[in-house]
Amino acid sequence: MIKQLHIENFRSIKKAGVPLGKFTVITGANNCGKSSFIYSLLTLKNLVNNPNQSLDNFFVYGGLNLGGFTQTVFQKDLDLPIDLKVEVGGNGTQYRAVLNPKKSSLSLSLKGYGVFELGVAFPYPVNQKISKPVEINNGKADLIWNGVTGSTYREDQPNDLDSALKDIRSEIYLPAIELSKTDFIPARRGFSFPYYGTIPLQGQITTEEEIATLLAIDKDLTESVSYHLEKIIDSIFEVRSTPEIANFYLEIREKNNAFVTNLVNEGSGTNQLVTMLAKILYKNSKALCMDEPEIHLHPSIINRFVASLVEISDKEEKQFILSTHSEQFLAALLRQVAEGKLAADDLCVYYLTKDKKGTTQFERQEVNNLGQIRGGYKSFLDAEMENLASLFQLSEA
Repeated sequence: MIKQLHIENFRSIKKAGVPLGKFTVITGANNCGKSSFIYSLLTLKNLVNNPNQSLDNFFVYGGLNLGGFTQTVFQKDLDLPIDLKVEVGGNGTQYRAVLNPKKSSLSLSLKGYGVFELGVAFPYPVNQKISKPVEINNGKADLIWNGVTGSTYREDQPNDLDSALKDIRSEIYLPAIELSKTDFIPARRGFSFPYYGTIPLQGQITTEEEIATLLAIDKDLTESVSYHLEKIIDSIFEVRSTPEIANFYLEIREKNNAFVTNLVNEGSGTNQLVTMLAKILYKNSKALCMDEPEIHLHPSIINRFVASLVEISDKEEKQFILSTHSEQFLAALLRQVAEGKLAADDLCVYYLTKDKKGTTQFERQEVNNLGQIRGGYKSFLDAEMENLASLFQLSEA
């Protein structure tokens, strides 16, 4: 699990250290930095997945391109480095990338073994390494790191050294594993064609054709999507093949009758639910970044959807980072806390604003065991107070 994200000089975020929970909710007005928070994590994912590409390519996320380093660095100050760091797992392991066309570096911090740091230039073909001699269980070994992953080496030593080295290797690999399993579900999502054909799948599942193909070839995933969809909207999801041609289609059947509809002819809410569930339940995803998950969903469906997310998080060990404008979505999560289905410590809520200089400010809103937020829903109270003030003025007139 990703425990903390540290961001410096990324778009409107000058500096922020943000602890994450099983559920992290980012609220705030438009253009306050919510998406930037998610994009910073995706930048690290791009780096560990393929460091052997240009620096500008790290700021491309599927069909979204931020315009490279010059458009992404804080206030377009090309002398500043973009500094991104994550803490993962339960032992305080940290991975850091300092990015600038003039000078970049990658570093790994292991508790008890110090910091490994490499100066690199991108594209970086992972052709460097740093080695540290260490003493473990009365034996000697070398810890080796190449900027993304690493290994251990020992000469003939006591057998009890093997177990300790295995644990260290797990920590060395952990940041790359956690970041590579981070996925993004953008606000623009859903299926728009009546038929699909299978296509080759790459490491990153992004397009609707890729998601449809994944559903067609992974029967377990299809069953899981259908299971949760039935709980959310009382409908069953299926993938049907066309015998005459090598195509398939996605269909929805209402639970209590035999009426079948092609998914593309369903409402936008149902359509996008299938997309989100497919990405969420995919076995290779672990940390899900979701932009406005509430879009096109009725409040009662939001409640059920959130209940499913909490169930999935618990059973599948998934983590969710959510950017939302929906008071209802946040209330549904708080309800899960109040009902004891989600621990208060597992829900982190942040209210984002911009100061007069246009810099994003993070304010954590404390959640208690009763599902209450100290200070109320700040992201939504401002608009409500404006409306109430206007209504009072009208009534007095």
